Amino acid sequence: RDANKRMVSYEKKLEKMAPKVVAVMTCDGGDYDASDLRDFLGKFVNSCERRKELANEGFVVAEKLFHAPNLPQTVRVELHDHRFQIMLVDHGHKLAALEAIKSADVLVCVASAHSKKEEKYDPPNEQLVESTMPTLRAQGLPPMVVALRNSMKVSPSERNAARKLGMRIATEEILSVPKDRVKSQSVDTEQEMKMLVRMVCEQRAQAPAWRTQRPYIISELSTIEPISEHLSNLVVEGYVRGCGVSANQLFHVPGVGDFPLEKVELIEERVTKRHNTKNKSSNSKSISDLEMGKVRQEALETFVPDPEKREPVVRENKPPNDVEYDEDAHDARLEHLKWEDEEKKKVMMRLKPKGWSDYQASWLPRDESDDEGSLFEEEDEEDADQGDFIREEDAKMDDDDDNDDTDGGGDGGGGNERTTKTTTMTISTGKGTTNQNENNGDEEMMTMDDHEEGDIEYDSDEEEQEHWDGDLQGDISSDDDEETLKNLLEASKDSAKRARLRALEDENFQYPDEVEFPEDVEARRRFAKYKGLKSFRTSPWDPKENLPRDYARAFALASYKRLGKRSKEYLETTMDLDVGSYVRLTIKGIPTVCLENLLDPQSSTFYSSKIPSSVQLQVGDAGGLGGGVGQPWRGWTGGAGALVVSGLLRHESRMTVMHFGVQKRKEYTDPVPSKHSMWWHVGFRREKAKAIFSHDGLNADKFKFERFLPPRVPAMASLFMPITFGPAPVLGFSEKIGAGGAIQTALVCSGNVRAANPDRIALKRVVLTGFPFRTHKHKGVIRYMFFNAEDVKFFSPLELWTKYGRRGKITDALGTHGHMKCLFNGVILQHDTVCVTMFKRMFPKLERHQHNATNQNSEIELENRMHDRREFEQTGDKMQMY
Repeated sequence: RDANKRMVSYEKKLEKMAPKVVAVMTCDGGDYDASDLRDFLGKFVNSCERRKELANEGFVVAEKLFHAPNLPQTVRVELHDHRFQIMLVDHGHKLAALEAIKSADVLVCVASAHSKKEEKYDPPNEQLVESTMPTLRAQGLPPMVVALRNSMKVSPSERNAARKLGMRIATEEILSVPKDRVKSQSVDTEQEMKMLVRMVCEQRAQAPAWRTQRPYIISELSTIEPISEHLSNLVVEGYVRGCGVSANQLFHVPGVGDFPLEKVELIEERVTKRHNTKNKSSNSKSISDLEMGKVRQEALETFVPDPEKREPVVRENKPPNDVEYDEDAHDARLEHLKWEDEEKKKVMMRLKPKGWSDYQASWLPRDESDDEGSLFEEEDEEDADQGDFIREEDAKMDDDDDNDDTDGGGDGGGGNERTTKTTTMTISTGKGTTNQNENNGDEEMMTMDDHEEGDIEYDSDEEEQEHWDGDLQGDISSDDDEETLKNLLEASKDSAKRARLRALEDENFQYPDEVEFPEDVEARRRFAKYKGLKSFRTSPWDPKENLPRDYARAFALASYKRLGKRSKEYLETTMDLDVGSYVRLTIKGIPTVCLENLLDPQSSTFYSSKIPSSVQLQVGDAGGLGGGVGQPWRGWTGGAGALVVSGLLRHESRMTVMHFGVQKRKEYTDPVPSKHSMWWHVGFRREKAKAIFSHDGLNADKFKFERFLPPRVPAMASLFMPITFGPAPVLGFSEKIGAGGAIQTALVCSGNVRAANPDRIALKRVVLTGFPFRTHKHKGVIRYMFFNAEDVKFFSPLELWTKYGRRGKITDALGTHGHMKCLFNGVILQHDTVCVTMFKRMFPKLERHQHNATNQNSEIELENRMHDRREFEQTGDKMQMY
């Protein structure tokens, strides 16, 4: 009991040290800057002041809030010895509203009372109900107070009923929260407004752990100080919140990266708890120049980083050189791969008739004599991991659809409903469906790992325009301008992409994990990276086996929980300033082009038209960005609203493989394939990454890879990202760039941080199917699973199973066309379907800088391809079983 009293006393003390953040949002229809909200804010601020000579100060604060909604305004509450830091919640822009809710202590919702006699009342804002509120609920709402207005317009006999109806509409239809979690107060009179101020002061709730474990500052004043031609310092003023701050720790600039501090200055508060007598004599009826940020205060105390104790600026691990690897042979193999790419382009040039474009010539059937490339050309890239998303290239046309994600096989019978494999494949494009005879070359295999969304690639803009113009002939006229044509082209491409993804997701749901491959492609080559498992649960799988080269850039933690605990304890012993201190932070070495976009109010709605070079971004090795480290810059910081810079714990700038427990939002209905690029909001941090999804289970060492984020089922998202010690909320947003660079975002999934572990194994499962040709009791001849005798012998160690519950094995090959003799543990039925299962480990994809100063991207990709070929060379005569 005494401990609880001391805890409550300490919380009250903290509340009075820093102003309480009050977020104000309107629940009525229309814009958030309506005159009704302005009037409410003016009267609310006036009710906080005792003195009548400051009666107009509230309306001055309201005008400043609407003029600069990204900057909070601090006001005094002298009667209750409090201060409020008021922030506007723009429900028309969910990302701006999200930033306000992340740091809010109290949410004040302004609503109207409604009379029962009113047949119709203004409907709630559609953007607020359908988009903004689901995002805010996924993040977590602070304690809420509903301020009811306009109840005086109703007759006294119906006033209470009108307030109850307005409260019900606000809580059930808009906020979607239980009534017992929301307090209400009428605010039609001055006395009722003072009661609301008192209610907000008394609202007390424990701050979430992810906010109290790290220092963060809500910017009240931010400026850019250039230090060189392309780099600048970001100067931020505000109150220290969460926990104490240290000059030796790194700070995260949202959507840009992690940067060190140049200095931390303790300065005088612009708005003190009580009025200063110096400002009273000058102009007592207006806000002083000091409070408005027109005067730069002198530093009361300055803290600079200690070179020996400061946190190192590190993002990626630099892999050590392999001493046993022959560098000369390595360079020779790189040159050989480049030569092969050039030879394939020459082959395509010989095939192209005069007057034909590269795109048209790519559809021509090819002879075996044209396939003179490398033996392993079809292994240049991996097979499709989340669906066979069609693309075309000038160097090779993917005519042989391996249909890696053509899933088939429900429970029970009906397996013969699937059509058998033929040499005529179906290729989906924006126009519709085109049949194409398969080519005989091995390099024509479908390889789609690097193209998650099914994008079609073109060698030039002319080819892309030529491909899509056919779809638009009936939609445009000769009077349409160039911008209209461009918008129609983008809309047609987006619609075709969504249709393909939805078809693949439906097929994956109907036929899970079943794949097909062309007859002229050898199965032992097509599935060279797969293994067989006798038991998914108990069979071993080495987590260090055949790791991609990108894994050498990630840090591995011996104990995620122990390291997080020690990092939090270390920060508590090295704090320079406590919570509630008003400071001026100088974050050094940030690219100027990134800061301009971050502080630009229009950056939240449009991508930057400037494409900076590597010199402007000061891109370095191992994720270097200016004087710090950061993600690849793409012209947008991934958010909007108030600027909140947050401190990092030790090691939180280092990149590893993070795992988030997420669930797809029911409001988002589009398919979400694995390795789909999304913006991830983890606490105050924002990064763009490509995650793979897998089953979220307990007490297992292997997890099933999911080609698409499953709806209504918890899943695990694994991605390359800097370390974040939990707990912390996670939100995933999709991003769409419209005409003119307009940005459209949608909340895809939400969850929390689970762990950081590069050794977590996500296995992709593929099922090959065959059908009985002849059966006799326990024996049978199976066809259409393989198409040559060598493949039958190679896959003979694998165990067979049928959809009617039989188990069996391959005994021998029959003929040269892939027929095989099989033996089962029971009578095999003629209409049964025979299946075989294989697994391959999947890895997340690392985002790279598009402007790499050392131009290493091409060499890294070639090294990854060489790694895949060495893996294929190690394959024996038969598939491995574990």
